[in-house]
Amino acid sequence: MTVPLLCALLAGLAVLLAVPAGVGLPTRGAAVRARAFARTVSARLRDRGRAARQRVACVSVLEAFAAELRAGRPATTALERAAQDHQQLVPHALGALRLGGDVPDALVLDGQGEGRQVLRRLAACWRVGEGTGAGLAAAVSRVATAARESERVRLELAARTAEPRATMRVLAALPAFGLLLGSGLGADTVGWLFGTTPGRLVAAAGLGLDAAGLWWSRRLIRTVERAL
Repeated sequence: MTVPLLCALLAGLAVLLAVPAGVGLPTRGAAVRARAFARTVSARLRDRGRAARQRVACVSVLEAFAAELRAGRPATTALERAAQDHQQLVPHALGALRLGGDVPDALVLDGQGEGRQVLRRLAACWRVGEGTGAGLAAAVSRVATAARESERVRLELAARTAEPRATMRVLAALPAFGLLLGSGLGADTVGWLFGTTPGRLVAAAGLGLDAAGLWWSRRLIRTVERAL
């Protein structure tokens, strides 16, 4: 289970526990909203994976483009050859090449997608190279190298944050372990927490704080990831 979904479930359970016993709740509506939220989280995870694949593909296109330029091919031919296996990444740029349009502007449009931001840097290199006659191959090589290094750091960060993520999940499960431990020692912890008004308030506060801690930890990690 992902951290955002776990936070939402804990927060939702806290709200349910905070409602006094006997008060009717729109169960069907809550279930529909929960399913919609789960679909949203699943879609975001798929988008994140797609963005990672597109970042890697964009770096490959830039590296191939720089190699074609170093081989002495014109920029238009070099880009067309470099994007041969990844045409879905730069549809506007390829269209501009075939129709004689403005390639840098088209690259900016292609760079609007998630994971394609490096294409906007390529557009800037192309425009500077056209305007000043500067070596486009060297500039594109530097952009590709920086993007590759950024992706390496991103992967290393994901590996290094795997342990904190696991710790977050363990900490989120500790309240349930405490309930089981109390029940094993003979205390009616579950009955008090869920069967009395003070217990329900305590459970709601605890779950709410647990969800807030998970959300905050996740936000810190995401802030570092977005800085790359």
